[in-house]
Amino acid sequence: MNEPRTARPAGAGARRRSPVFGRQPEPEPTVLSPVEEEIANALTNAVDERIEEGLQALEEQAALLMREVATELWRSSAKDVRPEQERIVSLLSRDQAIRSLIASSDERFQALSTRAGRVEDSLNDLAETGRATREAMESSVASIREIADSPTLHGVEGVRNQLEQVERHIAETFQTLDERDRTLTEAILKQVQEHGEMVARETSRVVEAMQGYVQGGAEAVGRLAQRVEEHAESFATQDGDLTANVGATVREEVQAIGQQLELMSEGMGIHTRDEVAIKAAMERFIDARVRGLAELIRSDSQALRQMIEDKTSEQEQVLRETVEERMILVGEALVNKTAEAAQTAIASSLGETVERMSASVGSIEGIDTMLAEQQQAFEERMRSHVDDRVTAIAKLVRSDNQALATRFASGGSANDDAELLRQTLRSLKELHAGLANDVLSSVDRRFQSMSDQLHKESQSTAEAMLNVAERLSDKIDRVSVIVDEGYGNEVQIVVDRMSEAIQAMSG
Repeated sequence: MNEPRTARPAGAGARRRSPVFGRQPEPEPTVLSPVEEEIANALTNAVDERIEEGLQALEEQAALLMREVATELWRSSAKDVRPEQERIVSLLSRDQAIRSLIASSDERFQALSTRAGRVEDSLNDLAETGRATREAMESSVASIREIADSPTLHGVEGVRNQLEQVERHIAETFQTLDERDRTLTEAILKQVQEHGEMVARETSRVVEAMQGYVQGGAEAVGRLAQRVEEHAESFATQDGDLTANVGATVREEVQAIGQQLELMSEGMGIHTRDEVAIKAAMERFIDARVRGLAELIRSDSQALRQMIEDKTSEQEQVLRETVEERMILVGEALVNKTAEAAQTAIASSLGETVERMSASVGSIEGIDTMLAEQQQAFEERMRSHVDDRVTAIAKLVRSDNQALATRFASGGSANDDAELLRQTLRSLKELHAGLANDVLSSVDRRFQSMSDQLHKESQSTAEAMLNVAERLSDKIDRVSVIVDEGYGNEVQIVVDRMSEAIQAMSG
């Protein structure tokens, strides 16, 4: 015969925790905020404590009731204790069935805890994905800031302003992503808390049902023991009566006790069947609630996935359009600024060239003036010299004529001297004409060399401006391509990780 189980001693210390609901090893550090970690830990601890308290109270109350029943039965029956021992064994077997039911409930709660852990892992993956997106966008902002602070763009203030606007827009995008992550985290934590409260309510309901059932059984056993004590007292008071009366009374009492025992056995059978039915109904109820909870979580995860995909696609499209518009504006601003800078440089270069040409023309005019003055002085000197020579020649001719007149009867004309004078004047005019042509040809050559130099300088300046514009356009194209590739890859990675997390949550 099996030994009856005894209750836990009073001085045995605190109750050891069940291995099913034992404390899990410390998880790895997550990327959740301290407030979110505290909420998750508090929720888990509250659920574990409620289940542990319910199980401990149920075990202590069952042990106390079993001990009282055993004491009453052993004290009320002094002769034949075998039926009472069998009854105690049946009660203990019922206690074992209750323990097995509690163990199955523990397994179901452990499965729920595992699913809650999966939800927490999915939240951690989502937080890591958000952090990676934030880091990538911060690196993009840093690269844009470096481009804005580069020496190539120091003279272009409009481009710097456009880049600052892009940076502010990216900061607003950061804030939007943070608010979205915070909203999702709060919604998911609220759902997890509601599920935990629902599990706690179901657990308390099961514990209360078990306590009521055990209390009813204990009261029935107590009434039976009290009735047995009353019959024993009646046997002791009527021991001196006649044997027939005693026998009749004993037979009547035995028959009544047999009927009561039969009724009790029938009641125990009914209670056993009710217990089996309650167990099956409880299992069906728990399965239905767990299935409904799983379907609810799956529908929430699918809706969350669809919402995340829609929001991600919308934000990606908006961000792409915004970046394209900003890049187009930046390119137009660069082209305008480059054209203005080229025009300014060409204007300044042309101004300097015109000034130099004006100075050259002034110097040439000074040379012309000097040449004219020299020519005038030379002409005056030549005229004075020619006049002197002509006067001397005239005097000589006159003296010759006078001499000839005195010598000859008729004097000849001085045609040779006139011809010589004409030749002298012709040679002077030719010299004057040749000097003017030489001066004009030298001035023309100087103007031609200056115009060639101006053309070369203008062409080199235009080529330099074209090279600068081409380099700026190439750099802007590379920056736009880098930004598109960076944001496109990061958004695709975020979408892939979110889809994996949602699949893990739904699975």
